[in-house]
Amino acid sequence: MTNKPTILGSDAQADQTLMEFPLVFPLKVFGHDRDELEQVTIEIICEHIPGAEITEIKARPSKTGKYTALTLTFLVEHKQQLDRIYLALSEHNAVVMTL
Repeated sequence: MTNKPTILGSDAQADQTLMEFPLVFPLKVFGHDRDELEQVTIEIICEHIPGAEITEIKARPSKTGKYTALTLTFLVEHKQQLDRIYLALSEHNAVVMTL
């Protein structure tokens, strides 16, 4: 009997989460230009959650002022929406990092 390795990103793992949906989610996004970062993030959220209502946006500059940290709070219906949002954000040039 051989042990089959677990491959990250496999279908079985893709649906596993400790979060219960729907949930109000605080998405953290980091980038350089606050205005562009906020606009891009809102567009991506609305692209993957049509009619999304962003209930809160908080912005905080880094100590040096080089980066901006945004926290956007909104309702997520299922994990796949969140996964798609994170993927789209990670591929955008305005975004340095997401949490």
